[in-house]
Amino acid sequence: MNKTKAALSQELAVLKQDYANLKEMYEKEIHARIHVGGVAPDPGGNISKEFAPKNGELRMPDGQSVRQLFEDYIKMYASRDDNLTNHFSDNFSGFTGGGDFLVKDKEKWIAITRQDFAQVKETIHIEVKDLAVQSLSDTVAVTTGFFTIHLPIEDHILSRETARLVLIFCKEESGWKISHSSISIPYYLVREGEVYPLKELTERNEALEETVAARTLQLSEANEKLQNANEELAREFTAHRQTVDELRKSEHKYRLLIESANEAIVVIQDGIPRLTNAMASNMSGYSKEELEKTQFTSFIHPEERIQLAENHQKRMRGEAVPNYYVFRLLTKDGSTRWIYMNAVLIDWEGSPATLNFLTDITESKLAEEALEQSNQKWEAVIAASPDGIGMLSLDGKIQLISEKLVKMHGYPVEEMEKFLGTSVFDYIDPSDHQLLIDNTHKLLSGKKIDQITEYLALRKDNSCFNIDINTRVLYDSAGNPQSILYVERDITKRKLDEAALQQSRQKLEAIISASPDGIGIISLDGKMQFMSDKLIQMYGYSIEEKDELTGRPAFDFIDPSDHNRLTENMHKLITEQSDHKIREYLAIKKDKSRFYIELNYTVLPDPEGKPASILFVERDSTERKQIEEETKKINLELAELNATKDKFFSIIAHDLKSPFQGLIGCSQILSSEYDTLSEDEKMSFIGSIEELSRNSYKLLENLLDWSRMQTGQMIINMEDFNLLVELYPTISLVKQTAKNKKIEFNYTIDNSIFVKADKNMLSTVVRNLAANAIKFTNPGGRIILEARKSDSIIEVSVTDTGIGIEQDIIDKLFKIDKSVSKKGTANEQGTGLGLLLCKEMIEKHGGKIRVESKVGHGSTFSFTIEPA
Repeated sequence: MNKTKAALSQELAVLKQDYANLKEMYEKEIHARIHVGGVAPDPGGNISKEFAPKNGELRMPDGQSVRQLFEDYIKMYASRDDNLTNHFSDNFSGFTGGGDFLVKDKEKWIAITRQDFAQVKETIHIEVKDLAVQSLSDTVAVTTGFFTIHLPIEDHILSRETARLVLIFCKEESGWKISHSSISIPYYLVREGEVYPLKELTERNEALEETVAARTLQLSEANEKLQNANEELAREFTAHRQTVDELRKSEHKYRLLIESANEAIVVIQDGIPRLTNAMASNMSGYSKEELEKTQFTSFIHPEERIQLAENHQKRMRGEAVPNYYVFRLLTKDGSTRWIYMNAVLIDWEGSPATLNFLTDITESKLAEEALEQSNQKWEAVIAASPDGIGMLSLDGKIQLISEKLVKMHGYPVEEMEKFLGTSVFDYIDPSDHQLLIDNTHKLLSGKKIDQITEYLALRKDNSCFNIDINTRVLYDSAGNPQSILYVERDITKRKLDEAALQQSRQKLEAIISASPDGIGIISLDGKMQFMSDKLIQMYGYSIEEKDELTGRPAFDFIDPSDHNRLTENMHKLITEQSDHKIREYLAIKKDKSRFYIELNYTVLPDPEGKPASILFVERDSTERKQIEEETKKINLELAELNATKDKFFSIIAHDLKSPFQGLIGCSQILSSEYDTLSEDEKMSFIGSIEELSRNSYKLLENLLDWSRMQTGQMIINMEDFNLLVELYPTISLVKQTAKNKKIEFNYTIDNSIFVKADKNMLSTVVRNLAANAIKFTNPGGRIILEARKSDSIIEVSVTDTGIGIEQDIIDKLFKIDKSVSKKGTANEQGTGLGLLLCKEMIEKHGGKIRVESKVGHGSTFSFTIEPA
């Protein structure tokens, strides 16, 4: 019966494979035939009758017409609808065009379609001339359409020729999709043999269907034989069911015992676990199914894998091997567990196997490793420590001592064992024994914790040296003191350094105290770290406020106007360490008053040579600054006096002398040639004498006023008066002078303007400014005198349309040390003294005088004066 079943099963398998091969060949044949790109019309240009729709319309099995699918495609293509790409199948086999053009990738064809839409975005007209449809199976349909595309592109081939479009539709879960597309121009433009004859395809399909039918009949007969065999097997199975039930009950008892065990139990046969319990899964992280289909050695760490495999093979051969092993188990999550395994040889289903009991000892193994690492670290710390380390019993006996501690006391390392058991007092100077006893009692009573104490120690040669000792009590598991750990450091060098440092500090303090300057230290972030007493007092603080000043920003003591400059200088000092110039800053005292200081600073480096802080020396330069300012002021006054003297002598030597030379010349001519001169000539000389006399008088008048101003002899008589009323006589005089030169003179002064001034000085200023305007204005020009009141001040201006003044001349007009003398438009002479006199007088009144001018357009002289 068993042989019959096997034979039937084998025959059935052969038939199934034949059927599958036929089906695959059928599908490939279908795909190969429809992949070539559509149906060609006959030589007459008509659609083959073989593909014409039957009964007027071909319907798909679900009611949807193939024609409708084709028309939907045409509409979406014509309207440039991007949703067209959603109709391509996920199994899209490609697109073929004329010649060798082939696109197999769906995404590439979608990109080409969208590029087509982008190039011609507007709707196009497609004229379908004929359509043929055919259903190849329930899931495959073919449409072949002939059409003309009227593109908005001149002389395009698709606009001139009738094209052929073949679409292959396949039914998928989401509906009918296009699995292949082909477009070509008429057959006479296509290479011969490109289009596969559809009639031949149909004939081959029918042949394949007949073969499939024959194979299906054979498969049915084989299935009937197999059913008969299965019925016979069922009867045999029923006969054995009772025996199996008995075995299951027995197996359940043992399985319950195994699954309840606290150890992992694994039966291994041929290297593979045949039986595992729940603890084995918990321990490894693998399921029972995963454990019982994998070589057991794959769960063992590579370093122990070979040894355990060899022992297992020896055990299976009956050779003597250890009954237990310790190894690392590789768990599913990638971690490792330390396992203690006990193994015995057993018989399992008639073949030798091993019964293995696995215990997880990871925690104890890790504790063992941690203890070992701790001991190694302890030994490394003792060896690497620059200090000596030892351990004492509670009665002061040495239990452990490091090599450095032995050497520290002047003993060779070879004598280290002699220290053990000796008293710690043997190595401490007797003068410190009581201190050591007291500190030990405090330590054991809990009153002294981690306190470093200094002692005087003894070397082997009985010489003394200073040490620091730090102690710690070690307790047993019950919390009782067990021993004392101590760390000892030789501080002899430190003591010498401290003494030298103290001596150096005393010298430094003496220097700082004796220095007439303030000394301080600033951190790199600008905080005060140290301020000498003189520096504190310099800023108006008391010595008692020293602690409060420490830590404050250095900018608190510097005027904000100098903050940026101080920051830049400090940055340059820190980065370049080259700016050691003495610089001046404006400082702020406690009472907010300002004073000038001189700073000299340098960088203080750390032990590595990097900038750590800034040392500065500060000196109050207020007195020196005042002396400099006074000296500067005196020098300016002396320079001005010297220039005044030079100006005075220049006027006397030249400007005052020149008119008298003219007077003498004219007088001599009149005196010696009077009878021979005509009346006009006499009047001309007399007019010249009059003009020269008037100008000389005017010059003398200005010169006298100016000299009185310089010597302080001119008394200012301040009065309140109406500006227009007081200036009217001056205006009349100036107006006549302007008229003589054919210059228009006007004034605009409100009668309501009252000023507080010296009448004579104010008239002199206006007269001089007006005369200056007339001098530099051509005949036919205009001059206007104005007075305006604004912002509680009176501004008086004289504006002309004269020749104007160059900018370099303007810069010299009101300076005593600059000689400015220029002839007027009628060759009038001048000294420049008039404008200087105006400036002096206006400034005596507390006002200001200024000039605006443009060459060729004229000038405006303005001054301010206080209103009444």
